[in-house]
Amino acid sequence: MTATRPAAGSADGVRRVGRVVWPLPRTHSSPDRIYTTGEVLPGDVLILIDPTRYGLPRPRDGWTYFQMGRQIYRATMRGREVLNHVNPHIAGY
Repeated sequence: MTATRPAAGSADGVRRVGRVVWPLPRTHSSPDRIYTTGEVLPGDVLILIDPTRYGLPRPRDGWTYFQMGRQIYRATMRGREVLNHVNPHIAGY
C-alpha cells in the first residue's frame, strides 16, 4: 500500500520525502508587530546573542532576549512569554 504525499507546502505543516517527515519552518506574519507583556513569541523567533552590544544586561534567572525583525523582547527562555518590549529602553535603536 502506497501512501500519498502532500505537496511540499501542505496544510499539515510537514514535508514528506519517502518515509521521512520534515517539519516546515514556521514564519511569523509581521516581524514588526509589537508583542505585549504575557503574549507568547512564535517558535521561529531568534535569540539575541550579544545583548551587551545594545547596552542590555546579560540574561539570568530563566529569561533571555529574543529578536524578531527590529524588535527586541525580554522573555522566558522555556515558554517565550514576553516579559517586556525592550526597544523603547534602548537609546538610539
